[in-house]
Amino acid sequence: MSKAGRYGRLFSFRHLDRVGLQFSGDVSFEMPTDVVYSDLYAPRQFFFRVLLKKK
Repeated sequence: MSKAGRYGRLFSFRHLDRVGLQFSGDVSFEMPTDVVYSDLYAPRQFFFRVLLKKK
């Protein structure tokens, strides 16, 4: 599976608009070198920091 396909499943932000939130600034979905992850559940889960603001 391509990286874009794998990340596309993980990052579903369609609900942000429903609750009146938006990204604050530019957004990049590139995997950072210091990504935080968990192997507690399969598949591995990645956690990214993001700053949101009200619309």
